[in-house]
Amino acid sequence: LQGRYDRVTRIALFITDALAYASKQGVLHRDIKPANVLIVSRDRAKLIDFGVAKLRGATTLTAHEAVVGTPLYLAPEVLNGNQQNELTEIYALGVLIYEMVVGYPPWTFEQLMFRSNPTTPPIKDRDPNCPDDLIDVVTRCLEPSPEKRYGDLDQLAKSLAALIVSRAEKRVELELPQK
Repeated sequence: LQGRYDRVTRIALFITDALAYASKQGVLHRDIKPANVLIVSRDRAKLIDFGVAKLRGATTLTAHEAVVGTPLYLAPEVLNGNQQNELTEIYALGVLIYEMVVGYPPWTFEQLMFRSNPTTPPIKDRDPNCPDDLIDVVTRCLEPSPEKRYGDLDQLAKSLAALIVSRAEKRVELELPQK
């Protein structure tokens, strides 16, 4: 069972690294969702479909107040008409990771459209086996307040990488002969 969460963490790290690279080039993906993730091997993924991506500083063809992206993966501030940025990408990643763990997004479309409080259902209620460290990462990504999320995609990537290293170290400790 632990291997499943390790796989989720490694795939999330690949996607986060791709988004961080794009962000450093001035590009926001703006449509992070499962359909835009291509699994290329057991634990490797590529982010695809930059069709609605935005280049920082570029003029767009979308209306000024148009919401771009898939609603289930949009941060609350985007649904309220604010512009997308790196913190909204982090939120979308949180929804995606949540879905990879649980098997479905935190909300249905109907719940999303009519909710007044963007409280995320706890992962433990839907998957009691999920490791606490992964839950902590997802919970921080899904903070309704952007200031409480990771400050940037590199911080999120470091947290995911730390989870991978920590779990590998625990496995090595378990496999070492006892003195």
